[in-house]
Amino acid sequence: MRLLRNANAALKEVWSHGGLPSANGRPALDFSTNLNPFGPPVSVLRALRQGLPEIARYPDTDSLKLAEELAKQYYRVEPTQIVIGNGVNECIHAVARSRPPGVVAIVQPTYTEYHRACLNASHQVEHWVADGDDFQPSPFDPGRARMVWLCNPNNPTGRLWRLGQLLPWVESHPGVDFIVDESFLALHPDHRRHSLIRYVKDHGNLIVLRSLTKLFTLPGLRLGYLVAQPDRAAALHSEQPWWPIGVLSQLAGVAALKDKAFVRKTRAWLKPERNLLLYKLDAFSDYLRPLLSETNFVLVRLQGISAEMLSYQLLRHHIYVRLATNQFVGLEGEYIRLAVRTRKENEQLVRALQSILKSKAPETQDEVQ
Repeated sequence: MRLLRNANAALKEVWSHGGLPSANGRPALDFSTNLNPFGPPVSVLRALRQGLPEIARYPDTDSLKLAEELAKQYYRVEPTQIVIGNGVNECIHAVARSRPPGVVAIVQPTYTEYHRACLNASHQVEHWVADGDDFQPSPFDPGRARMVWLCNPNNPTGRLWRLGQLLPWVESHPGVDFIVDESFLALHPDHRRHSLIRYVKDHGNLIVLRSLTKLFTLPGLRLGYLVAQPDRAAALHSEQPWWPIGVLSQLAGVAALKDKAFVRKTRAWLKPERNLLLYKLDAFSDYLRPLLSETNFVLVRLQGISAEMLSYQLLRHHIYVRLATNQFVGLEGEYIRLAVRTRKENEQLVRALQSILKSKAPETQDEVQ
């Protein structure tokens, strides 16, 4: 790991995210958002339909039923340790505001909202970048930093921290808050072994972030949560506005968490489908260099063609991908990020790439017009 000095991290593009709002003319296939292609679960849609009359009443401001259902998912977690947020982004900003302005460290390249939240809270941000082409992260001395932010598995690289690294690092710096975003970990078949949630109860400097969006395909409902020690969780919850989560979102969250069959289906699907996509992308090695991933997306390094050009060409095939060049701190070069979707959709992507890359792509958009 190395400290990235003079990071050009003030670009507007750094604050962008994947995905397009629902609208007429939306591309037929959206590979830019890292969402489960099988969702939302039928159980969630049923709960929303049945719960529609409930919009005539105010929701539970503590989201207690949802917090209790979440606590059942984990070993050694109580509902009092859980704070439900209007998406994990609300939790990120709440944690950033919970400490006075100071130095914070972010493991890069990663989800850009940590950076944005810390700047909004007047923190001084230090960017630590994983060495090597595979962006495999490792512990480092946080120095003056009073917070360390990291994502596991990491977005956009798909890398998972090695087992046994994180907890000793947290324990060796008791005066530093470690905020570990596990939003994509629920998709991993060995998620319990890699998660730090069970250790939160004994570590006051550890906060774990989670999202229901990725696994259950609920981006329009905005459902995220954090797990902290009870006193820290209570303090963070007290800073939320009253009724932060609507009644339908609470009902959807409970229904999703109870749908074990949907979760099993997703975990059984992901690894073989992702590995097949990686294998097929390797066939374009003259232009595409996909990084090994442990989650439901793949970061692809490009050579001989720009990310902007390839994205433009794929749009002509009605496929939208996440442009990653200049959009993540510490990610230098030409990159795109691809979600793992169904077999049929992934094959459609591969056919489009074959059509585009069968001959060397032009260097500028003007040449193809």
